[in-house]
Amino acid sequence: ELIRLLDGDANSQLLTHCVLESANLLDNPALPWMRLLESALSHYLCSKTDESEKLPHASKPTWLQALKTIGFTAICRWQYESLSHSCLPLCLELHVLHHWHLSRDDPVAQLGLVEQLLATLPELKISDSNEYLLYPLWYTLIHALLSVQPEPNAAIRSTIALFGTVSESSSFWMMGMLKKILGKEKTPPERVSATRCLIAYAFALLLAQAYARRIRPEQMPEPDDYHQAANGNGGEPFTLSKLLSAPEKRASRERIASAAIENFKALCGSSPHKEYHGQILAIIDTIGADVEPRQILLYAKNIIVLLDSRSKPFLETLQEAIDVSL
Repeated sequence: ELIRLLDGDANSQLLTHCVLESANLLDNPALPWMRLLESALSHYLCSKTDESEKLPHASKPTWLQALKTIGFTAICRWQYESLSHSCLPLCLELHVLHHWHLSRDDPVAQLGLVEQLLATLPELKISDSNEYLLYPLWYTLIHALLSVQPEPNAAIRSTIALFGTVSESSSFWMMGMLKKILGKEKTPPERVSATRCLIAYAFALLLAQAYARRIRPEQMPEPDDYHQAANGNGGEPFTLSKLLSAPEKRASRERIASAAIENFKALCGSSPHKEYHGQILAIIDTIGADVEPRQILLYAKNIIVLLDSRSKPFLETLQEAIDVSL
């Protein structure tokens, strides 16, 4: 009933603010209340500035303000596994943001957070109508992968493969790969929309290009176990899925980037969004050898909004929340 009020009541903005503030009063919020909070977060981040000015202590709706309004104590009480299992992507994003700040000076903790988020994504069964709520988590994952030092090679390669093997007809993750990573079988989730597939492939390409161009001279030439197959001398050819199914085999960064771009071009040819093919490739072609993570994230945001404009209010203030030291 309260969720319906958030959708249509004349005082929905005030109710939204009250729900956000109430989170700090609950030691162990039940799932229905967390679903209400998820809905309130969505309404809050999508609210216009002139509407938010009607609220007490009004300020522009931002991720950072949401963190402060809900309160860090409340967020610390939330169970990561419960947020994932209950499919609450916006609450999960707040949880990740808070713990990213807590681990800012601890590379080991940051890598642990990256691996946790990477393993969580297959658990989030999001319908087509709500898939735009996933993209803040994808954006944050890309930021984390490009920020953690030393460079998390295995995590970057796994992410490129996972995003680059999304399939409309099967699932977000191929089941055999999921079993290999998580050590358990999963029931295939709902079908994935063509839009989500294209954004995922674009993310794989974006990350692969950034990864390839960050290589240092002392790392050249890279060992590559697929060299013979590429030259027609036998052996199994490289595909992005090999990064998961055969992680012990070495693939150069350039080979990974080439496979990602071929996958993207192939998907674009059959996608209802083929008119954006050139625009996305133009964005990615501007990546230079000294590209900064912030620039990569701007490209990621532009690609997401280009293909799914519903995501725009959820991405506009996200970088600020990631950057600010709380």
